Amino acid sequence: MRVAIIAKNVAPGTAGLVGFCIAALMAGTALADDSSSNPSADWAGFYVGLSAGAHVTNDHWTTQNLASGGFSLSGSDTADLGTTTGRVGLYGGYNFPVSPSVVLGFEVDVAGDLGDKKSVNGIPGATYTSSNTGGDQIQSESDIDASFRARVGYVVTPGFLLYGAGGIAIQSQKYSVSCPGGFLSTNSWCGANESGSTTNALVGWTVGAGLETEIMPNWVARVDYRYSDFGRQNINFFQTNNFGVDEVSAKTTLDSHIAVVGLAYKF
Repeated sequence: MRVAIIAKNVAPGTAGLVGFCIAALMAGTALADDSSSNPSADWAGFYVGLSAGAHVTNDHWTTQNLASGGFSLSGSDTADLGTTTGRVGLYGGYNFPVSPSVVLGFEVDVAGDLGDKKSVNGIPGATYTSSNTGGDQIQSESDIDASFRARVGYVVTPGFLLYGAGGIAIQSQKYSVSCPGGFLSTNSWCGANESGSTTNALVGWTVGAGLETEIMPNWVARVDYRYSDFGRQNINFFQTNNFGVDEVSAKTTLDSHIAVVGLAYKF
């Protein structure tokens, strides 16, 4: 995407935090205390922080069924609704050492996307008599996401913690269909003026890794990456309108990549 687009879509304030955390990670070695006999103990306790970065979604729509007079499921029935946008969030967790070099813990986070929305003209699978789709449109929009992750960390040096994490991911996802049909419409697929949306909290799994460094007493900077998979969803529109004449049924699949930097205070 993807690097150039990510940089373009991150808001100026977000970019400032990104630059600060990258500089902090590069400087973290100066605060490492190589003489510590139990370096994992330095990472123990609660922490809370802010994160900023990029959110890339792979969002695929496949029309399963269309029901309308005069039209059939004979066009291309798929659409790519994936997006790339900035992401800003909060995170917090707890670490406890289990050996001089190994730390276990848990973490929760919640974040919001900065304009994660994509529209496609026409309803996939419908046959239109020209390139004019009559204002018909499908749209996908991501909003809030969250995760609950377990962590396993390894103290590379007293000032750097390399970790892996995995758990449950939650994504608020909205799908919409607009179909301005009726007697005054021009080439719309629908027989009547229709519009509808459905919003669901999708639950999936997530796995990732990251690197943290203490940049000054009690302040920890990080880089973090995760992959999340939310599987398949079946969605339906206009089933109760006009006796199902304009019914649209589709299958969507969604997965995502999130890459952020963060700055946390360790209690």
